[in-house]
Amino acid sequence: METVWRLVNINILIWFDINLNCLQNPPNSGMYQPWEVLIRPVLEYAAEIWAEGPWEEAEKLQREMGRRILGVPVHTANESVLGDLGWWELKARRDKARLKLLKRLIELNEDEYARRLINDQDSNWRIYTNNVLRTLALDVTDSRYITDHEWKILITKKMQNKEEERWRIKLLSKSKLRTYRRVKTKLRLEPYLKCKSRLARSLLAKLRSGTNFLRIESGRYDGETIEQRSCYWCNEVEDEEHFLLNCELYDDIRRNTLENLALSEELDKSKKLKYLMGSAKVDEIAAATIAQHVLKSKKMRDRFMELLH
Repeated sequence: METVWRLVNINILIWFDINLNCLQNPPNSGMYQPWEVLIRPVLEYAAEIWAEGPWEEAEKLQREMGRRILGVPVHTANESVLGDLGWWELKARRDKARLKLLKRLIELNEDEYARRLINDQDSNWRIYTNNVLRTLALDVTDSRYITDHEWKILITKKMQNKEEERWRIKLLSKSKLRTYRRVKTKLRLEPYLKCKSRLARSLLAKLRSGTNFLRIESGRYDGETIEQRSCYWCNEVEDEEHFLLNCELYDDIRRNTLENLALSEELDKSKKLKYLMGSAKVDEIAAATIAQHVLKSKKMRDRFMELLH
C-alpha cells in the first residue's frame, strides 16, 4: 500500500507541475486551482464519515503542493509554507467537515436511519466526534439552538484559533524563521501572493522562509558562524533585514521603492520590513512595486557577485 501511495503521489506532483508551468505567471486562482479544485477534494471525499485522526501521507502531499505553489526548495520549513498560504492541516479540515455533518444529523427526525450515527454513543464515529468537540471547548448541545450558518461560523473560528496556536508553537522552534516571526503573526494567505510575477513570488517566499541566496543561509553549509556570514559589500551579517533595509548597495532601489509606496524613510524599521517582505496589506499595484524591488535587488546582487568572482 505504501508503494502504491508513493507512485500516486509522484504522478500527482508531476501532473501538478505540468499544469502550473503551463502558466508562466498564473493569477492567484491559477496557482491554487489544481490543488483546491482537483486534488484535495479527492483526498477529502466523504472524510466526515471515515476520517479519524492524522493521515501523514496526505499532509506531506499538501505541504509538497504548497512548496511547488510558492516555488521554494524541499527543505523549506513546513510552518512558512502553510503559514504563507494560510492553510490548515488537512486533519483540521476533515474534523470541521465532521462537525458540520453532526449539525445536520442532529436536526434529523429520530426515526430516520442516518440518525443512528449519532444515537450510538459507543460508536467510533461518535467517540471521535466528541473528542473533536472537546478540543474546541464545545459540546453537542452547542449546535442545537443555533442555525447551520451560525454553527459553521462558530466551528470555523474555533478551528482557526486552534490551528493558529499549533502553528505559532511550531514556528517558535525554528531558528531559520527568525525574520519570518517578525512579520508573520497570523495563519492567513499573505498579500505578496497577489503579485503576478511567479519569479518575484518565489524570491519573496525564499527570503521570508530563510531558505534563500543570502550569506546567512549559504554560510550555514560552509560551517561558518553567524558572525562570519557577512555581506561582501558592507561587511555586516547578510540576513534578510540587511538585504532589504540596510545594505548600501541597494540604497537607490530601496529609496525609489519607498517613494512609490508612499512610505517615509523614517518609518519604523519593523513596519518597513513588513512591507518589503510582502506581509503588509496592499493592493495589486503596491504588490507589483514590492516584487520589482526584490527582483532589482537580487539582480544587483548577482552582478556584484559576478564582479567578485
